[in-house]
Amino acid sequence: MTKISNLPQDSTPSSDDFTITVDTTSGQAKKVSLADLGTYLGVRANNFSNPYKFHAYSTATQNLAGSATKLAFETEFFDTNSNYDTTLSRYTAPLAGFYVFNAQGYINALSSGSEVVISLYKNGSQHTNFTVTSAGANDYRPHVTHMLQLSANDYIEIYVSNTQGTRNWYGLTALGYYASYFQGFLLSTT
Repeated sequence: MTKISNLPQDSTPSSDDFTITVDTTSGQAKKVSLADLGTYLGVRANNFSNPYKFHAYSTATQNLAGSATKLAFETEFFDTNSNYDTTLSRYTAPLAGFYVFNAQGYINALSSGSEVVISLYKNGSQHTNFTVTSAGANDYRPHVTHMLQLSANDYIEIYVSNTQGTRNWYGLTALGYYASYFQGFLLSTT
């Protein structure tokens, strides 16, 4: 480990400098510029990485009933630690921490006053949802984003419901672009 006393001495001090007291027998203080400190930390920032992130998407149209239906995100762009299961369409937390999840989809032709609810389910129970109320006969792209505190082995899934009955939830092949996706990452450990 490099000691803070090994930082280069700032030869042109300015108002953005601060003093770092170095633990030495002589009790010397050493001035270091913020730029020098940023360079010092930036070089070492490459040693920090987050191996817990994924991005999955739907390829096919799903027919949805009005009640809560689990969405299938069966294809991955990436899953850096293999914690997303494409068969079950769920992410399982590898360790305790704070995670951020985001899901979006595309639902067709809701009539005026209809609602669509997209939800994050934690361990099989609804945890967070976002509701869109249709203002007219339009297609909608509901989404939900939320930060959750999870324990190791907690799992997250995405469900959607609507008040109008059977509707289509579009995937890649229907629209030619990534209309429905589910992604997330570990923000920090607990």
